[in-house]
Amino acid sequence: MLAGQQNNAMLSPYGYSKLLAEETLREHSRHEACFVLRPRLLYGPYDKIILPRMLRMVRNGVLYKAGSMESTISICHYRNFAHAVECCLRSDLKGLRMYNITDAQPVVLVDMVRKITAELYGKTLSEKQIPIPVLRLLAFLRIGDMTPLFLRNLTRNAVLDISLARMELGYQPTVQLEQALPEWLDWVQRIGGVTALLTESRELPWQ
Repeated sequence: MLAGQQNNAMLSPYGYSKLLAEETLREHSRHEACFVLRPRLLYGPYDKIILPRMLRMVRNGVLYKAGSMESTISICHYRNFAHAVECCLRSDLKGLRMYNITDAQPVVLVDMVRKITAELYGKTLSEKQIPIPVLRLLAFLRIGDMTPLFLRNLTRNAVLDISLARMELGYQPTVQLEQALPEWLDWVQRIGGVTALLTESRELPWQ
């Protein structure tokens, strides 16, 4: 986690608000047991945020990469996160406790995007790489989806250590990206395909 490691200078307003919420719990929680879970990049069917952003990298059958996108990142399937919540509910641990929650193994970002787009488009897409200096300019000007935070997420490693959750909670994530791809495809097909997801994502119901 970036929080607390870089003087918080790298945190987005959203990330900083979460850090403040954790600090408030530290100072004021009077519960016998309180668990703070830190998942990263929640994914799975019914996702209207992460998946559309990845699919917007595709134009006319070409995947436009932000640099090489070879960064290694942690991700978390919804079912793994639900399992972590169940672990907390069953736990006899007391006090305020904080845990990173992710899938068992991190992924290479470009491999993740390739697998998702190949599954949803039914073929391996050709690729073009956008130079990082160009992306920095787009982020500075806030053009399209590109922001400094989004660019940082696309180009930097972000792997979380879940050993404490494994040891203290008995957390055992079972779902990896490859297992989730068919159910992701099924959901996208049921809502009308990739075009529907990209054009109507805000109107789609949470299920």
